Amino acid sequence: ADVPMLALWLAAAAAYIHGVDRDDWRLLALAGIFSMLAVMTGYQALALCPLFLFYSWLNGRLSWKTALPAAAPILGILAHSLASLAVYGTLPRFSHVRGLSLTEANVFKRVEGVLVQFGGASVFPLFIIGFLCLRRRRYLALPPIVGAAIVLGLYHFNDGFTLTSAILFIIFMAAGCVALFAIASETVIQIRNAVKKLPVDRDYLFLGSWLLVMTAAVSILLPHTPAKYTLPILAPLVLILLREAEAGIKSEKTARNLIAACLILTLIVANAVSAADYRLASSYKDFALDLSQNYETEGTVWFIGEWGFRHYMESQGYRYLTSANEEVAEGDLVVKPEVADWPLAGAVASRMQLVDRTEIEWSFPVRVMSTESNAGFYGSYWGMLPYTVTGAPVERFSVYRIGRAAD
Repeated sequence: ADVPMLALWLAAAAAYIHGVDRDDWRLLALAGIFSMLAVMTGYQALALCPLFLFYSWLNGRLSWKTALPAAAPILGILAHSLASLAVYGTLPRFSHVRGLSLTEANVFKRVEGVLVQFGGASVFPLFIIGFLCLRRRRYLALPPIVGAAIVLGLYHFNDGFTLTSAILFIIFMAAGCVALFAIASETVIQIRNAVKKLPVDRDYLFLGSWLLVMTAAVSILLPHTPAKYTLPILAPLVLILLREAEAGIKSEKTARNLIAACLILTLIVANAVSAADYRLASSYKDFALDLSQNYETEGTVWFIGEWGFRHYMESQGYRYLTSANEEVAEGDLVVKPEVADWPLAGAVASRMQLVDRTEIEWSFPVRVMSTESNAGFYGSYWGMLPYTVTGAPVERFSVYRIGRAAD
């Protein structure tokens, strides 16, 4: 739901900004509708409420009319909660199943993850560094930032990262730190100008505040930092990068050519990552379709694993084995993927006897999910990087047969 949420989020922001600037109640009403839909798609979109009010206040147009769209998402959540109480007798679950950990180690890990996503899952990282170091002598901060990224990269390398993943980590982390430093410092400058009654770049102040508030929210409130959770942060990041390129490069032709090069390189990386994601998804489809041809399936075929694997296995009539299910019978098969793994009941696991293990190889060296290569595009529990370069298998499937139950 994260991509549709972002689409609705941007539609709401665009309608609201134009509605405030033009004093158009129709656009403001549309912003309220889009923001309510965004929140009902992903709760992170509640951040639109303070962002709307902040934009109106920045432009001296805060009134009951501009405040109403900010109330729409809250009213939507209240209506959703009341409907849940009426139908199910309980409130919706508003927190992640893993809960929230505010220990220093976990918060630091999430901040680290957000910075890596900045550098690895947005714009081509070298252009992030280049565009943001064009003005205000920010390049002076580059040596200590790169030095810190190298130290962290070496730490992770000694802790199990592959050499390639450690190098990518250093690049992504350096780009993410430059982005956070540059945008935070410029936002502070604009706030200082506002306090001193100096000219203020209100658009930058709005975008910078959007990025910094969402960075703090993701780092503190969410349990981990996969690429999908940082989508609302990447939108203002991209807009700020373009503004910095246009402001920092004197020649319009040079700026246009560099932005075009940035777009091309970003598209190349994005398509490589998309191809790797497609190969991972297709491995689940292919395995599910071929299972009955490769193994004796006279008894019940059970499986564990989420994402597309669950969809394709259920479409073939195989049964999902929950962690609380102990209904398996002697001779049944259990299929277990490595990447899309999920827990099993201990009584079932003790009866499983390995029949076969299949590795899905692929010559193209990009992977989005790989515990051994530290890639965790869909979940940083698998790895910190949004993608990596490796020759490791795309996925591994283990097939087990259920043995006799212990007396």
